[in-house]
Amino acid sequence: MVDYFKRGYADPQRVKVYSQLLKRLYVFATNTVLYNQIQLNSYLQGVYQRPRQLRNDWSVQSIKKLLESYVTDSALLELEPQHVAAEKSKELNRQHLNLMHDIFDYILTSNLWNDSLYDAFLDLLLSPTIDVNDQLLLVSAIMMSSLNVFDINKFKVLTSLYQQTTDVRLRQRALVGWVFSLDIQKEVVYPEMKQIVYDLCHDEDCLQELTELQMQLFFCIDIDSDQRTIQNEIIPNLMNGGHLKISQNGLVETDEDTLEDILHPEESERNMEKMEKSMHRMSEMQKQGSDIYFGGFSQMKRFPFFQNSLSNWFAPFNPNHPDISAIWNEAKNSKFLHMIINMGGFCDSDRYSFVLAFEQVRSHLPASMMKMIDEGHAAPMPIGGQIDKEERKKPAFIRRMYLQSLYRFYRLHYMRREFPNPFEDQSKYLFFANGLFSGTPFECRLPEVTSFLLKRHRKEEASDVLFNNAGECDTYDYHILSAYLGSDPEIHYRRALELIPNNERALSGLAKLMFRQSEYKQALDIYQQLMEINPEKKSYQLNKSVCLINLHRYDEAELILFRLNYENAGDQNVIRVLAWALTCNGKYEQAGRLYHQLMAEDSLVDGDLINYGIYLWLTGKIGEAADCFRTYNSKNSNDIWNSVSNLISKEERLLNRNGICEEEITMMFDIIGV
Repeated sequence: MVDYFKRGYADPQRVKVYSQLLKRLYVFATNTVLYNQIQLNSYLQGVYQRPRQLRNDWSVQSIKKLLESYVTDSALLELEPQHVAAEKSKELNRQHLNLMHDIFDYILTSNLWNDSLYDAFLDLLLSPTIDVNDQLLLVSAIMMSSLNVFDINKFKVLTSLYQQTTDVRLRQRALVGWVFSLDIQKEVVYPEMKQIVYDLCHDEDCLQELTELQMQLFFCIDIDSDQRTIQNEIIPNLMNGGHLKISQNGLVETDEDTLEDILHPEESERNMEKMEKSMHRMSEMQKQGSDIYFGGFSQMKRFPFFQNSLSNWFAPFNPNHPDISAIWNEAKNSKFLHMIINMGGFCDSDRYSFVLAFEQVRSHLPASMMKMIDEGHAAPMPIGGQIDKEERKKPAFIRRMYLQSLYRFYRLHYMRREFPNPFEDQSKYLFFANGLFSGTPFECRLPEVTSFLLKRHRKEEASDVLFNNAGECDTYDYHILSAYLGSDPEIHYRRALELIPNNERALSGLAKLMFRQSEYKQALDIYQQLMEINPEKKSYQLNKSVCLINLHRYDEAELILFRLNYENAGDQNVIRVLAWALTCNGKYEQAGRLYHQLMAEDSLVDGDLINYGIYLWLTGKIGEAADCFRTYNSKNSNDIWNSVSNLISKEERLLNRNGICEEEITMMFDIIGV
């Protein structure tokens, strides 16, 4: 091909052939890398070999036939006598479980797919003749395989399934799968990936779900912070507020009519109030998206159920699962167990954990509690509150539960390090910064996610989101956020004001910027505009007066400040600005009274030491002034921008005007040792 190119031959198929060769090379190289990964890792080698040793025919047609047979055989069992059907069902479910383990491991360790496998697997996942729980599990296997090495056909299966399925659970798993599969580095080999993403982003529902997904991912990766809040602030109040204690025999009821309750009934009431507030706080955290159960269930992932099978971590909750069906169906347990599982906001992984753990702890639960529940006099209430049926059907809830199951695998599985973790890879969990979304309607969602990240104190990620894909974005929200995060804030504030004239937020931001740049005249003009919009806002009046002071218009500043001081008696900010204005205006007696009042307060700030020191200096109290400056310097010795020498130098004009020459300023620096 290169030879013909060198000879100058025109080849209309050159680009197409080159692309085909590049893709063939990628497939060959990637399959080689995958093979070596498996051969060099004993755990992955076991996952790879087990299903292939058990079965020779792994064609999609064969898989589909086996899955359809399970649905048919399950339906036929309804025609059998109940006792016969029960036994046959156990065996059928056990065989099917083993089959699903095998299929999961086979797909997980499969090579890159060709176009025919894309068609066959998409047909399989959309087929109405296959149990949707099986389809859900296969989607997770495809996602994990795609995370290991990028496969365009697995990616296309997930995106096509997302667009075509009518099952909300399948749609949400497919969404998470294709988002985690995105790899911008592979765009050079598969430029069609960009077009697929472009088409997806023209669906408003897709944009909404992508926005929700991005936020939900941060609730997952911020789980440690949430757990500290729960353990340190919420759980202690829950334990103190109830009449239960933990003993070596499990939960034990305590005597409600203790002497302490009789002597101090108000303390018991306070504890109950704290418990109710903690329950409400936990419920609110859950509604906002926090994973409130991770800490409690993390120790329950050591059951053989999780350790012996990869697929069980991703399995949709199914009471007929052979490993829990006996516990679930046991009559004396079912009412309590069913209530908890169906009421709480547990992900599938935790629901399995709860059932398995319940078998071990049920004998330690208070007998009276079990009796009341079984007789229908009381219902168990999971921490975090009940999730109603309508909420459970919403895509956002379904997706959140799936993400929590995924997070548990990548955080807790004993061989988790053998698999690429999307929750630790910023290119995966911060997909809003992925360049594949650039130039799509996706841009309109960037400000919303950027604001969300800023609220969670993730400024660096917020910048990546806003600027990596902004393109030609020209909205008010974009420019306001760019002014905060970008390098040219004035440009963005002024553009925001062009889009929404006299907008208070933009004006306020621009005024603060002008003030920081010492453009006091411009800042004053803007604060005047702000006072016309919101004349009663104290901060605007106070900032206007500071601008006037810096412009040496002290009398005008005093008019504002005296009124503010009268209307807001005791306000420390007003007092410190007024004291400085009086100092600058040479009214030392009045300023002194205010400084003495200010110095007596606990709310003293470092800047007060500089201003008070200058006041003392101007009134001839050199030693006391030096003490103030020295105290300030000891607290801020590492801050070169706000060092005492810099701050004093800024007031050199004021000092000179009051007869303090440059030599005396130098001597003051000598006294305070700077």
